[in-house]
Parts: sequence; C-alpha cells; structure tokens
Amino acid sequence: MNAFITPVLVVIFVWWLSTGAVPWSAQRSDMSGRLASLLIIAMIGCGVAGAFLASALEQPTAPYAAFISAVLVWGGLGFSLLMGRIVGPTTAAAGVEASNTERFLRAFRSICDHKIAPLAALLVLAASWLARAHILALVTFAVLWLMRISAKLCLFFGVPYIVLDMVPKHLRHITDHFGRVHRSTAFVSMLALLTLGAFCTAAAMWTGAIPKTTASLIVATLFALAVLEHWFMALPVSDSKLWRWAISTSTPSSPKLAKQHLAADAAKWQAHRDLQQETGHEF
Repeated sequence: MNAFITPVLVVIFVWWLSTGAVPWSAQRSDMSGRLASLLIIAMIGCGVAGAFLASALEQPTAPYAAFISAVLVWGGLGFSLLMGRIVGPTTAAAGVEASNTERFLRAFRSICDHKIAPLAALLVLAASWLARAHILALVTFAVLWLMRISAKLCLFFGVPYIVLDMVPKHLRHITDHFGRVHRSTAFVSMLALLTLGAFCTAAAMWTGAIPKTTASLIVATLFALAVLEHWFMALPVSDSKLWRWAISTSTPSSPKLAKQHLAADAAKWQAHRDLQQETGHEF
C-alpha cells in the first residue's frame, strides 16, 4: 500500500511547495538582473543534470529524482517569468475594436518568450533522454507545459473565476488579455475533456490497463492536480489560500476581489463583444 500512496503524497507536496516557492522567492527578491539570470540558469542546469543522475539510480529512487529534476527546470522558467526576465515584447492590450485574432496575437506576444522557453527546455530534455537521461523527467515536463498552455488558453477565452494573487505588479498588464466572458465555450469544453481524461486515467490504473508503477502514479497524480487547477477557475473558491504564506498581502485574495479588480474595464470589454457581434469578427 505504501508503494501506491507514497508517490501520490510526494507529488502533491512537491506541487504545493514549488507552486508557492517560486512566487515567494520572486516577491521577496531584491537581486540584480544578472544574479537572477544566473540563478535561473543554475536551476535549469541542475534540473537537466538531475535527469541524467536519475537514470543511474536504482528503483524506487530514480522516478522521484527524475520528477523533482523536471520540476526544478519548470521552477526556473517560472521564476524567470515572475522576475520579468523572460516575458514578451508587448505590454499593451488590444483596443476594444480589435478582433479576437488580433487580441490573441497581442496576448501571445506579451508572453511569447516565456512560452517558447519551455518548448526549448522540452527539446533539451528530449535530447537528454536520447542520451540516456530518465524519461520521466521528459514526461513530467511535457505534462506541466501542456497543462499550462491549456490554462492560458482558458484564461484568454474567459473563465468564471480569476484569482490574481500570484501575479506581481510588473506583470499585471498580462491580465488585460484575460477573456471577459463569464463562461466561454472553450473553457467548458477544455474542462470537460480534461476531467474525462483524468477519470479514464484513474479507471485504466484501477483495472490494471496501466501498470501501477511509481512513474505512472507520479504522472497520473500530476495530471489530476492539473485538472484540479482548471476546476479552481470554475468554482468560487480561492485556491491561493493554499499558498497564503507565499503571497504578498497587497494583492487581491479571493475570486470576488479579483473580479472587482478587473471590473473597472468591464464596460470596455462588453463593448468589444457587442462590436464583434455587429461586425462578425470572431476568432
């Protein structure tokens, strides 16, 4: 039984700790840009090196080492975003007259560097795997990247609840690209698809179609947590309470407050949607 419970508990703890540690470090860091860049490079380098080291370890240590290595690479990239080191060239939102296509392109340009960087890291981990690094590091990072892309798309098209606690002030312009639709079709479809995938994964492991190995339990738990993060955007709960220790008290602390923070330009975005319906400009 411990062989089944331990991977689940380890993933949940590492997910909770790493999710809070990155914004905690970024908000309280007064390091120079050069020092921040060196720290980011060190985290990513240690993660890639850890993937190689994991392949030389014996079971059951190897899967945990590979998982933590991937999280270290992911954490380095997340730290780079919150420190403003890898973001994107665009800092202004599209006007109310812009089509959804223009909105999407402008939103992408606001974070394009940070979305391309994980792809580069994924390719590095893939090359590392071909050079005999542990494959779980590649799979873990791929799940993290794909689920983050999914969450960003949901935010762009519109979700019922948005919590801005972990968004630092110098990145608040990114929230201008969030969809102002209370419940978009894209979000509902994505949430339904991911939830179905989570249930299918659980059923496959329960019936033995997927072997209950440490590695498979780690990936399945990580996927379930990613689905849970999507559900946090659909329910009136403040998931940031899980990381209250890591968040500055000067930011909104609940979905309700976050919505109030965004309400100042609600009329502008309603005009945007009305204009789209009149002109037929749809994404």
